Amino acid sequence: MTLLGIAATVALLLGAIGLFGVISYVVSQRTREIGVRVALGARGEDVQRMIVRQGVAVLIGGVTVGLLGAFALTRLMGAVLYEVSAADPWTFAGAPVVLVIVSLLASWLPARRATKVDPVTALRAEVDLPRIEPPLGHRVAARSSTSSLGMWSPPRPLAPRTQPAP
Repeated sequence: MTLLGIAATVALLLGAIGLFGVISYVVSQRTREIGVRVALGARGEDVQRMIVRQGVAVLIGGVTVGLLGAFALTRLMGAVLYEVSAADPWTFAGAPVVLVIVSLLASWLPARRATKVDPVTALRAEVDLPRIEPPLGHRVAARSSTSSLGMWSPPRPLAPRTQPAP
């Protein structure tokens, strides 16, 4: 019984760590969006609340599907379990509570960190502007006709070509 409890605890811990990692990564990828919202005047608390609310929406769906699946498999698992009920209320209450807490922390901590970032820094963090080449047939002086952002600008007029003396 103790060995099974240890294995179940380790499985729940690994699941919680994986959940935290995935949610934290998804929220951290939204740093630029959060910077835009803050730059446009959104308060940090409002942005944090929005991100946590979106995380809770996914969490509710996941916990619901997980509990329904667990209840559906209780008869199958009842034959395999020893000295514990397949519909153990502590298990059905404890695992979702742990995952809810982990999910809330995983949504809130990166959102809080992202709202503390200077909006200008967040906006500059991942600027990836495409390089636009000049149309074919245009004579452009070296590479000096591109701006510092890599965007194409109109070519500067070149000095007329002179024919070498015969």
